[in-house]
Amino acid sequence: MLWVSYRVLKARTALMGFFSLALLLNVLPATVAHADPSSIRIAIAYDIGGRGDNGINDAVASGIATAMNKFQLSTLAIREVTTLGTESDREDRLTFLANAGYNLIIAVGAGYEAALKVVAPTFPSTQFAIIGSSNVPLINVTNIDYSEVQGAYLAGVVAARLTGSGKVGFVAESSATNSADLRAFTAGATTISKKVVVSPTLLTAAATSASAIKPLVTRMVLSKVDVIYSLWSVSGDVLTTVQSLNTAKHPVQLIGVSPVQYFLHAPNAHTVVAAAFSEDYSRATIDLISAALRGNTISDILDESAGVYGHRYSLSDAGIGFSLYSASAKRAAAAIVSAESRIRAGKVKL
Repeated sequence: MLWVSYRVLKARTALMGFFSLALLLNVLPATVAHADPSSIRIAIAYDIGGRGDNGINDAVASGIATAMNKFQLSTLAIREVTTLGTESDREDRLTFLANAGYNLIIAVGAGYEAALKVVAPTFPSTQFAIIGSSNVPLINVTNIDYSEVQGAYLAGVVAARLTGSGKVGFVAESSATNSADLRAFTAGATTISKKVVVSPTLLTAAATSASAIKPLVTRMVLSKVDVIYSLWSVSGDVLTTVQSLNTAKHPVQLIGVSPVQYFLHAPNAHTVVAAAFSEDYSRATIDLISAALRGNTISDILDESAGVYGHRYSLSDAGIGFSLYSASAKRAAAAIVSAESRIRAGKVKL
C-alpha cells in the first residue's frame, strides 16, 4: 500500500493545477511523523441495518473492536452512525460527520458512492473512505475494494470440483466488471476439467425481485446445473430459489460472497451454501484506522485516468480468501491452495 500523509494530501489538492497526481505520488516522502492519537477522531457510516446485520456492517464493527484494542482507543475516538438507506439520508449523515470535524469518515458499502460524490468535494480537507467500491474518483476519498476476479477464478475451481453433472452456473448483474469475473470463473472451472460447461445468467438492473430472478435460476437448474456461483448481492432471491430447487434427486449447491451477501447466514442457508469468496472488511477497517492514527491515508493508484485512489485487496496481501463450508467443498481444499499459489506466482492471467 502507498501511505500518504494528510498534510501532503491537503497540499496536493492545492497543487493539482500545477502538477499531475502521478508526479506527486512519486515524490512523496517514504515516512511521515505519527499523529497524536488523541487528536484523531474517526467516524463510521454504516449501511442499512448497522450492527447486527451478519454482513458488511458486522465485519467493519469487528475491525473497529480489534483496532480499539490494538491502538488503545477510547470510545470517544470513534463515532458510529447508520443510514436509513435513502440518498438524502446518506448525504445528511456524511455532511453531519464532516461538519463535526471528524478526520476520517469511513462509509461502509457501495451504497455510499453517490452520496460521497456529492459530499466529499464540499469538504476537501476531510478524508473519506469507502469500503467495497472503486468508483469514487475524488482526491480525498480512499476507495477500498477487493479482487473479485481472483475470487471468481477460485469459485470456478471449487464449482468444477463440486459438480456431478459437469454443468455449473454463474449469476451476476450485467456489467463490464462482472463479464471479467465470468471469464475468470470459466477459466478456473476449465482448469479443473475442460469438459465443464459454464451457464451464465447476467441480470439486468430491473431484475431485483424474486419474480424476475426465480425463473432465470430455475431455467439454469432445469438444464442440469448443480453448482452456482452468485455475485448477486441485492437480495437473497438467488439463495431462496436454489433452496427451493434443491432436492435429493437433484442437489444444487451455491457459492456466494461474504460478507456482502449477509443472507448467507440465514436459517437453513447452510443446506445449500457450499463455499464463499471472502472479502476482509475487518482488515480494511483496521488498516484505515491505523493509517489515520499515523496521520496518513492509503492512496494506491486504482485507476489513474479516472482519478481513483485507495487499495485493492488480493491474495498477495491476504485481504481476500475462500471459505469452504460443506463436506464436499472441503474436499476441494487442495485444489484451492494450488490455484491460490498459481495466482500469487503470476501463472494465472486474469
